[in-house]
Amino acid sequence: MYPTKKISQSLDFFDPFDFDFFTPWTPRTIENQSSRHLPRTNVRHNDTAYFVEMAVPGMSRNDLNITLNDEGNLVVKMQHQQKSEEQKKEQGRYLRREFSEVNFEQTYVLPDDVEKQGITAAMADGILTITLPKIKEEKPSVARQINID
Repeated sequence: MYPTKKISQSLDFFDPFDFDFFTPWTPRTIENQSSRHLPRTNVRHNDTAYFVEMAVPGMSRNDLNITLNDEGNLVVKMQHQQKSEEQKKEQGRYLRREFSEVNFEQTYVLPDDVEKQGITAAMADGILTITLPKIKEEKPSVARQINID
């Protein structure tokens, strides 16, 4: 799975020589965007599926959009709008503001063994989990009767 962003280069989560597991993941190139707006991401797998977990605290399901594009890549978009001017006036003026509008898009080039029709997503406690089931390979049985000629 190769995540690519409009704001960064690609990075292969599945290539141990391209990814340092001992440091938090951050894009290699960031253009005009603070890294605090990029969701922390975990990617793990087992025998049956890959799991992409993204920290999205304060986001609702309506702020997130997950699609497969024409090339079969997984696209995760996050857009959290600031409140309207009327809502801002009711809340008063900020003396310090660290929360801001968040716009994020990341494209994952999926491995060949992902069953694209079975992809699901769930959100709980500020964590978005995208489940990418693996294609079940039928292993041919090697056990057989050998006839003696």
